[in-house]
Amino acid sequence: MNQIDDNELLKQYIEDLDIIDHHCHNLLDEPKCFKYPFVSFFTEGDLNTEKFIQQSKSTLIYHRSIKEICQLYGCKNPDEIEKFRETEGLEQLTYRCFKEAKLETIILDYSFKIYHDNLSIPMKDNKWHSKFSKVYKILRLETVLEDSLVEAKSRDMTFQMWLDYARTLVDPTQFQMDSDGIPTIGYKSIVAYRSGLSIKEYSTEQVATEFDRVLREDLPKSSSIHYRVTSEILIHFFIHFTMEISSRLDKPLPLQIHTGYGDPDLSLEKCNPLLLKPFIIKFPKVPIVLLHCSYPFCREAGFLCWVYSNVYIDIGLAIPFLSVEGMKNSFSALIELCPIDKIFYSSDAHHIPETYYLSSKWARYVVHHVLAKSIKSNEITLEEAKKFAEKIFRNNCLDIYNI
Repeated sequence: MNQIDDNELLKQYIEDLDIIDHHCHNLLDEPKCFKYPFVSFFTEGDLNTEKFIQQSKSTLIYHRSIKEICQLYGCKNPDEIEKFRETEGLEQLTYRCFKEAKLETIILDYSFKIYHDNLSIPMKDNKWHSKFSKVYKILRLETVLEDSLVEAKSRDMTFQMWLDYARTLVDPTQFQMDSDGIPTIGYKSIVAYRSGLSIKEYSTEQVATEFDRVLREDLPKSSSIHYRVTSEILIHFFIHFTMEISSRLDKPLPLQIHTGYGDPDLSLEKCNPLLLKPFIIKFPKVPIVLLHCSYPFCREAGFLCWVYSNVYIDIGLAIPFLSVEGMKNSFSALIELCPIDKIFYSSDAHHIPETYYLSSKWARYVVHHVLAKSIKSNEITLEEAKKFAEKIFRNNCLDIYNI
């Protein structure tokens, strides 16, 4: 069979796959999902001036995405998109985008919020998303920590009382099923945003002292004010605390961890996944999933996946939030070393349903493009490429999560 035939067969096979989205977020509720500047959904920047809004519209990401959304909705020009979206309504838009994306299952990090004047902007709840696909969720550890500290202060807990209470929040053997009925199947950390990825260990005495200080000095007097934990000692301790619990399970719950680029709240130089090496070594039984292809540290992430059995990676955010060449180059750099068995598809979609669609479309394109080149180079056969694609888009996720 010639290369052209192999190429087309692989393309069709990948396009037909029903997929699992390993990491994504809840959608904004109506009417807010229609009120923000559309460009704000295609940048991680703070669009605080009209000039920056216009500059953000000059990215390749934005131009490409707008054209594709026009094509998806049958709009003649970008000006028609916002009117079409409001006319259709969020539920119809989500149905169309999920169907086009061929989403079988999504794993929600449901703690991603937007705050304005200390008020949380309404998001669609977890159960609502189950109208369109199977839904599972993960616990964001920093959010659990924040909530537990607020509760500790309100109930005048001692340090030991807080530890016992916190355990009930992160130990799967003690989980109370939420009213939404959506199973919790893993953890997530955004420690990269709070301190960077060099996760330190602290003595019990240090943690207890810091616990007392935070309750006394850091927590807001009013429960109506959103609390954002900034204590490196407590954040790092709570991650270790949770990982110790997970490591004792017969099948440890994976930890998803933000790596690489993101919004202005992080220091990129502190988000290189190589900084996680001591942490990775300490918990060899627990799957640690590096999020976002660790861009721009894709090769470093691939190396970690290559040498440590418990390290995995997903490709969300880097796809579709890079140029076409950027997406292809990042994925190619990753698989220079990374075992295919350790790569997950994800979208990191958030706020609007169109990002679910765009990510699915471009992930299929990129995986096809790179694997087709490997067929042409005689690294793999067509059948091997098909198996690799199915692993990336669904089977690898099924292997390490209880779904």
